[in-house]
Amino acid sequence: MHRKCNSSFLILILFFFPFTLSAGSWTLVGLDGINVQSIDVHPLHPDTILASDNTNIYRTTNGGSTWQIVAGIPAREILFHPLYPDTVFAIWGNGSYSDGIWRSVNAGESFDILKYLYMATSLAIPNRPPGHMLAGLDSSGGVWRSTDEGQTWFPYSDSLTDRNVLSLFYVDPLDSTCLPLAGTSTGIFHFTGFWTKSNSENLPCVSMSGSEVGQPAYAALEDGSWSDGVYKSTDYGVNWIVSWYWIYITSVLANPLNSQVVFAADSGYGVIMTANGGSNWVEINENLGDYNVNDLAMSRSDTNFLYAATRSGVYRYDWTPGIMEAKEKGSVKFSAKHPSLATCGSQFLVTCDSPGSMLGNEILLTLWDITGRKLLSMKLQTESAKTEFQFELPHSGGIYFITIETAGINIRRKITILK
Repeated sequence: MHRKCNSSFLILILFFFPFTLSAGSWTLVGLDGINVQSIDVHPLHPDTILASDNTNIYRTTNGGSTWQIVAGIPAREILFHPLYPDTVFAIWGNGSYSDGIWRSVNAGESFDILKYLYMATSLAIPNRPPGHMLAGLDSSGGVWRSTDEGQTWFPYSDSLTDRNVLSLFYVDPLDSTCLPLAGTSTGIFHFTGFWTKSNSENLPCVSMSGSEVGQPAYAALEDGSWSDGVYKSTDYGVNWIVSWYWIYITSVLANPLNSQVVFAADSGYGVIMTANGGSNWVEINENLGDYNVNDLAMSRSDTNFLYAATRSGVYRYDWTPGIMEAKEKGSVKFSAKHPSLATCGSQFLVTCDSPGSMLGNEILLTLWDITGRKLLSMKLQTESAKTEFQFELPHSGGIYFITIETAGINIRRKITILK
């Protein structure tokens, strides 16, 4: 029997919401003992992951069960193309004659040089216009620009007073072309026809991330000082305010489907996250075997998993308590998987996996609000091992529950809907 939650329970959940949201766990999924410097995940095929140490690029196509060396490139950054998902770039910049942008057009199976650029550090590709991209260089190399998918490049650093570029990012103001941001050794510059220094701290900006469309943007500033931390801009990079002070921060990553959910990594303190745009942050270090984290990555096709490149391997974070549950009854194992965070009115997908012995059984999915009121009920018959429920979420934020019932098995999970 489903019981209603009383008002005191509701208050308790809302009060502790920022601290109980992310009760997941890390698992080592490969490259054990290797100091992994950079990582990225295929936008459409989340089991395909590329990671690099200071010698090679490694690739897995099964979520980390097995890895192969695919290139002798010490990539400072790995970046899948946002429009052509099988195209991926590796940035080589350690002061050698092989420095530059290396490109793969087969999802990382092999790489070829696209452009030699000494001390290359970073790459950014905007949503529009098509064909544009920027490359950042350290050692006063500045910013370089291409408008033809990287076939030709030219300097783009006029008016940039600090040409030691460590990170790049594009912000999209919706009503015009995307605007570039350059993270340098002395802070962040924004471009509106010429480069202008923002009001950010005069600290090296080692990483930037944010919403694919609109705002906000986030930056990781790190110089081994007490001003290190996550900074946030809501005016396309012109002004920045600190969201969380965190010494030795290394990377910042916004959920590609919800920029209110942001993660940050640190070379000594692990990983933190926020689910409300930086108002509150919480550690997510359960079972993380190495708190020295160099980079973070997430696929837009499966935001249930977060990947961390650490000094001793690749770890995957799974929001198991809020995302996936498997139950057994006798020899029957049934599991359900769904995001733990979503936005009001968005389409929501719940995937159920069941053995062949359950074919023909009915699965009942019900959505409840926190008071126990039934909001939606769906029933499907299993025709294959995977059964998918898709529906529109309510237009009000808060805590909701999903129950899934089949063959005497009952799964009850919590989801959080953000405004």
